[in-house]
Amino acid sequence: MRPDHPHDPLGVTHRRGRSRLEPAEPILAELFSVERLEQHARTLALAQLVTTSDRRGRDVHPRIDENGRVLVASYRLLARAIREERSVT
Repeated sequence: MRPDHPHDPLGVTHRRGRSRLEPAEPILAELFSVERLEQHARTLALAQLVTTSDRRGRDVHPRIDENGRVLVASYRLLARAIREERSVT
């Protein structure tokens, strides 16, 4: 079956009795250009409620700190895998 076959909407192909999913487009098609990012940022900004109230939201610093720790740990794990010439999936 071809990925564009009407009875094959997910793009499942059959080979030697096995099936696998093939993406319709490369993942790079999902990345935004600089211009598209700027447009998206403007859209998000316009959707935000602006108020003069002094009501405060939740502190985001703990979440930012945790995200930083996860990113650094991930970087170190990937760097070690590369140094050891292991494949990264």
